[in-house]
Amino acid sequence: MKNKTKPNTQIGSKNDDQKKWQMNIKKRFTTIVQLFFYVFSSVSSVITVYSFFIGQKTASLILFIITLFVIALLIIVSIKKITSEHEEKIQVIANEFHTYSHSLRDYKYRLDNLVKNKQYNNEALLTMIDSFSENIANHVSRLFSILYARECNTSVKFIKTDFWDNSKINIKKENVELCRVIRCEKSDRRRKDDDLLIHKVKDDTGYSDIFINGTPDYSLLDIAKHEKNNQYKDSKSNRLQYYNNVLIVPIRIKKHILVSTEPRNENNLFGFITLDFLKSGRISENDVKIGLDYLKTFADSSYLLFDEIREKLL
Repeated sequence: MKNKTKPNTQIGSKNDDQKKWQMNIKKRFTTIVQLFFYVFSSVSSVITVYSFFIGQKTASLILFIITLFVIALLIIVSIKKITSEHEEKIQVIANEFHTYSHSLRDYKYRLDNLVKNKQYNNEALLTMIDSFSENIANHVSRLFSILYARECNTSVKFIKTDFWDNSKINIKKENVELCRVIRCEKSDRRRKDDDLLIHKVKDDTGYSDIFINGTPDYSLLDIAKHEKNNQYKDSKSNRLQYYNNVLIVPIRIKKHILVSTEPRNENNLFGFITLDFLKSGRISENDVKIGLDYLKTFADSSYLLFDEIREKLL
């Protein structure tokens, strides 16, 4: 099943690279035009003032009018550039959500067909989890790389499937382990190798805060600064080589939705979607808030498919 999704992923990746190349060419051209108008208007302004003081008022007036015209063109080009970049962001975001919804629908029907034809087992189901999770990670990474205008990496991390029904956890939550990690295709291979090491939820501040303390999400910019004050820890020894900022949301649902007798502050959690990036310059608190809401859209909708898979796991 995983092989079936690869060709589409590769084609999508090539198309994305081509679009990025076209966008970069367009941005560079616009920047050059802006720079030309800026230099021209600056030089023209200096000459205008000089002409006025040496008594060439007619020439000064003509140059002044030309300068105003060039400044107006500069403003128009700048506004057009900002509008174009905004439209590109909206288009990418809409496209990623659209293609993700296709993916969610298709995997749902694939699962239904496996069950209908009685062709499923744990291996097939776990392969489906991995394949769909990689789709999620790829969509999120592409979306945020445009939204935040920087290279972003995404992973989907799960606790042991034995505990996907959290009511069956027979050990302390602190000892529950993160044991299945799926990363976006552009992630560094060395990061994927590190994921082979199983570690406890309590070893990561963000996951612990959500799973153990029940917070709705977790985000932290400039991790290194907080790490020095013992306000953050995670299982990655070489973290600063890859990221210094992180956003995390849970793949979970309130238990009272599942069982009416459950307390309203309890959750059933499968895992987390994590976004990370190296530099946080120009990323505001509002950007983080919007980002967390986008991530929750992927997490909440994916819960539905993962829950159906959970019911079939032996």
